[in-house]
Amino acid sequence: MKTDNLQETISASIAKSLANLTQSVLSPLANVAPPKFSGDKNQVVDWLDQFEQITHVHPDGLKKKPLAISLTHSARSWYIDDLEPIIDTLTWKEVKTRMLQ
Repeated sequence: MKTDNLQETISASIAKSLANLTQSVLSPLANVAPPKFSGDKNQVVDWLDQFEQITHVHPDGLKKKPLAISLTHSARSWYIDDLEPIIDTLTWKEVKTRMLQ
């Protein structure tokens, strides 16, 4: 019984430490809005560079989350029609490749 309590205490402590670490890593981005992109193909490379500079502390898998709120006009329509249905199956690299096409 003591072993079970010790394991629960250790597990809870590890979970709390991981949550605090995650918060401390991601909190600098909490007040930084990613740049907006309307779909101008002449600006996509610059926009992706800016987006990645702002989201550089995010693991690649989390970069897809702020992407949706960053897109406007034709870029937003493209996202909803073509990317959103499959976004969870794509890596960040694949998302960038599709944006550059």
